[in-house]
Amino acid sequence: MNKDSLKPKKKELTMGIALTVLLILVVVIIGGYSILGAPLHGMFFLSFLLVIGAAYYLGYSYDEIETEGYNFVRKGLQPFFIILAVGGMVGTWMAAGTISTIIYYGLKIITPQFFLLTALVLCSVTSLSTGTSWGAMATAGVAMMGVGQGLDIPPAITAGAVICGAYFGDKMSPFSDTTNLTAAVTGTEVMDHVKHMLYEQVPAYIITAVIFLVMGLKYRGATIDYNSINFILDGFDANFKIGIISFLPALVVVALLVAKIPAFLSLMIGAISGGIVAVLYQGAALSDVLYVFYRGFSIDTGIAQVDAILNRGGVSSMYDTAILILFAMFVSGVLNHIGVMETIINPVLKLVKSEKSLTLVTMFINYFINAVGGSFSLATVMTATFMLPLYEHFNLKSENLSRTIEASGTYGGVLMPWNGHAIYASTTLGVSTLSYVPYCFMNILSPVITIILAFTGISMTRYED
Repeated sequence: MNKDSLKPKKKELTMGIALTVLLILVVVIIGGYSILGAPLHGMFFLSFLLVIGAAYYLGYSYDEIETEGYNFVRKGLQPFFIILAVGGMVGTWMAAGTISTIIYYGLKIITPQFFLLTALVLCSVTSLSTGTSWGAMATAGVAMMGVGQGLDIPPAITAGAVICGAYFGDKMSPFSDTTNLTAAVTGTEVMDHVKHMLYEQVPAYIITAVIFLVMGLKYRGATIDYNSINFILDGFDANFKIGIISFLPALVVVALLVAKIPAFLSLMIGAISGGIVAVLYQGAALSDVLYVFYRGFSIDTGIAQVDAILNRGGVSSMYDTAILILFAMFVSGVLNHIGVMETIINPVLKLVKSEKSLTLVTMFINYFINAVGGSFSLATVMTATFMLPLYEHFNLKSENLSRTIEASGTYGGVLMPWNGHAIYASTTLGVSTLSYVPYCFMNILSPVITIILAFTGISMTRYED
């Protein structure tokens, strides 16, 4: 008797079984997260038992299941460490005054006729440099709402400019958890993902900027009340040395990334340069810099808006996002190995005839999960898991998938009143979701331009290119 005869015989995976496995998985994860309020990461971890149980039922041994799951997890190790490096770098940049300096000079350039355009750009820069749309809205965004009110600009219009800028920066920042998560679950290099988004982000941003510029000209005769701005500027002045030296860590990282130095090394060097500036220029103790690198920067300035942007960063702050990648990769690995995804996708291939319909289906799935689950992370992981094999079938590089997910996902959640992103934006800016939606031009233009690119074939990169 040979060894093969001792192995359990594998059952045929029918469409009914495959759909049942996927449906139970989706219901458990979405139900636990959205209905019971359980942590998303915990639900993905518990889902290990579901996919392992399904594999057992089909005749796979535990060793085989474990091996295939871990093989997929290895694919997520690179983005795992990149995300942790981002957290460490943000911590030292806060201590170096890098972020404070960027926002400080941004607030200094506001004029009435260019106010809406400035609000867009300032929130973009704030979000780009910090990697967080929520932080940008809570700081620069809140300041802009106060200034806009003094200019008698409808709050919904100002909120639209703030949201467009904040989410553009979040989407395009290599320091953003959403950017890194999307790149990781689609198997795309972070900088390749960011560069590929430029094809739709640049025209969308230019159009948005022109619209806000034209709208802002109506208020050129107004007088700015600088109280809300000076309040924040005073907070930065009192706690940091504001100057060109604080910009150096950001310039170092940009130079390294342009020189195509690997992202992990670029970010770690950026973190070290931030630490050096913090010690030599800001006068921070080396022990404090090492602490904020791992635990994050913390300060009590007495000004809530300033504290909201500064109290962040640290390697430990990125644990949730980094771990979610590994959990999702294990689940995806087992599902792919036992054939669940292939069984479900084969019939879908008959409906998806081209990259045009592929893009539309991707957006629909992403919007749907975002709407039902109320979470960008959940929508991203589930959409990537389901759609990546389809993009490979059409010989399309994964950066096309990652771009489509961000165009619909990152920008989509804040437009849905029940979504966490919309609730946060509405609460923070003091404007109802339905009021600001008509002015979220970036959020509307980005998916539209992504569809146009798919229909024209422009920038739809293939593996033979």
